[in-house]
Amino acid sequence: MVQRKTDTGAAVTAYKTTPLHVAALSGRLDNAVRLIDRGASVDARDGELDTPLHLASLSGHRNVAVALLDRGANVNSKNGNQMTPLHLASSKGHQNVIVLLIDRGASVDATNGKQRITPLHAASFAGHQNVALCLLDRGAQVDARDVKQRTPLHYASLVGNQNVALTLLDRGAQVDARDDEQDQPLHVASSLGHRNFVLTLLDRGAKVDARDGDKETPLHLASRSGHPDVALLLINRGASVDARNNEQLTPLHLALLSRHKNVALRLLDRGAQVDARDDKLQTPLHLASLLGDRNVACTLLDRSAQVDARDVKLQTPLHVASFLGHENVARILLDRGAQVDAKDYKQLTPLRLATQQGHQNVALTLLDRGAQVNARDDVKLQTLLHVASFLGHKKVVLTLLDRGAYLDAKDDTQTTPLHFASCNGHQDVALLLIDRGASVEALDSQQRTPVQLASDSGHKILATLLAERASARDAKRSASAQSSFQTVDKLNAENGSPDAKEAIQPAAQPSSDQQENEDLTLVQVERDETVTHRRKKKKKKKRRR
Repeated sequence: MVQRKTDTGAAVTAYKTTPLHVAALSGRLDNAVRLIDRGASVDARDGELDTPLHLASLSGHRNVAVALLDRGANVNSKNGNQMTPLHLASSKGHQNVIVLLIDRGASVDATNGKQRITPLHAASFAGHQNVALCLLDRGAQVDARDVKQRTPLHYASLVGNQNVALTLLDRGAQVDARDDEQDQPLHVASSLGHRNFVLTLLDRGAKVDARDGDKETPLHLASRSGHPDVALLLINRGASVDARNNEQLTPLHLALLSRHKNVALRLLDRGAQVDARDDKLQTPLHLASLLGDRNVACTLLDRSAQVDARDVKLQTPLHVASFLGHENVARILLDRGAQVDAKDYKQLTPLRLATQQGHQNVALTLLDRGAQVNARDDVKLQTLLHVASFLGHKKVVLTLLDRGAYLDAKDDTQTTPLHFASCNGHQDVALLLIDRGASVEALDSQQRTPVQLASDSGHKILATLLAERASARDAKRSASAQSSFQTVDKLNAENGSPDAKEAIQPAAQPSSDQQENEDLTLVQVERDETVTHRRKKKKKKKRRR
């Protein structure tokens, strides 16, 4: 501001700053007097609607202020921020100017328009104890309220100026004054970590468990903001360590949510309930699992936290950690005895949640600890492989298959994992399933194959790839079977055993699902073309007949 005001030339003209403004700001009394004598307006306004008296008061030039006032300057003029010269002098701590202005008629409780900030608010926020005392001596209201109902003591608590607080309290300031959010100075100071200020307020009678508009105590605010020294002071002064806010959150909940482990440890050391429940029935261990903090989880478990505590959705901490992919937390929970297949209110297990979110490492951990790889939900009878295939989580699909997931499992609509992958256009998953032997001829309850679903859903390229991959796979199987027959023919010729070839035929037969389908598979692809494939083995049998 000072730099802008002292600019000259074009910049001065642009901001409507007159030479008298410049003289007042820089304290050039002789120039100011000369300009006034030559007709300069003592109440001229610059671009911010400051008068020369505003600038002289701001910069503490009492002699210039005297000259301006002697020549008729308006002592209570307001600038663009509705501040008077007394506001500016108070914010900068210019006590000699303040006394002058008040003696010349300045309103000691002037407010800056809608914000309703008084000079005492300004001095308290700036930490000017001597100015605050001067204003109070001249009749300033010690509990004046701004637009948010904050008093000068609230303003002092924002910056933690203990000396200003003592001055205000000595002059009768209400130690428990509330603003429009029901915050008291103790709430403000606690949330900002001003320990000495907190101590002063407590010594002067502030209620240690006072509640704000959210029913939070100063300890709630200190815990959320991560001020262990303030938290400890409040506890030592009798603060309730398990106080609940309007969401039933305790200071321990808030410390964990804000990742302030040091505060959480202090609270636990002072007896905080390790299994306290909020309005969602979540415990601190749920929150540690939510944040993925293994160390905090270990600390809580070491303090006897319930490892399988259920929230309002019947989810355990393991559900939470699995859903969010926090493998390190999931491991410690399992190490401490968490139920690996616990079900929530939707009958979902931790493995189901990890599968939905595509967290392969968590899925592996859960499977290693005994989670059921082929578990089905109770509504649609879908397996985990259905879910992973539907969502396109290839790595999870691979993990499930490696751990024995049923490749062609069918849900209540006879839909297989390959149907899901094909319908949603998950090409890499669909091809993986086929390579592992998934049936491309499987029919859902509407008699649709995976290839038909891919085509109907607009995934034409995938439909073609599925058909080609299936044909190549079956051709490879037929070639293998043909090789086996040739070997048997050779053995028959050598051993004269006509029954040997028949003995190995079942091993080369198609799977039971394939046998149930027609020998001739018509696959509908783009432009109504069809790919016709007849198993060579069947042709061979026909020729033999």
